[in-house]
Amino acid sequence: MIHYLPNNAETENQLQEALRIIRDPENWCKGKMQQGNAFCINGALYAAGLPNTPIPEDQFSSDPRYTRDNIKRGELQEAFWFLRQALKLCSDHGNIGKFNDDPAIEHHQVIGLICLAIKLVQADDLGVYYEIEDAA
Repeated sequence: MIHYLPNNAETENQLQEALRIIRDPENWCKGKMQQGNAFCINGALYAAGLPNTPIPEDQFSSDPRYTRDNIKRGELQEAFWFLRQALKLCSDHGNIGKFNDDPAIEHHQVIGLICLAIKLVQADDLGVYYEIEDAA
């Protein structure tokens, strides 16, 4: 099993770079990791330099395009873990790819998710942790 160690500075940089890549709506897409010069959230993170490591079989959900919703910190790359934490605070989606690909989700919501994940990384660096109960 792969274990990912926290590195908040690196994680924040990866999220900031992914945000820079898809900030322009023309550079964002749904349904594919990359379509021309456009990327989904996951694709933008890989384009930002996040290593594209193979996903362990036990992390796949019933839909092989997506991973399970309940993966713990350390079991997936930190940028993805923080995006999932942000997702828990603002959406019923349990998976970043499902959120990105949802026909009802718009570009500004994807940008907002990345910005919230960056704020969570910064808060984590200060020892502040947010749970869904804190958002209520």
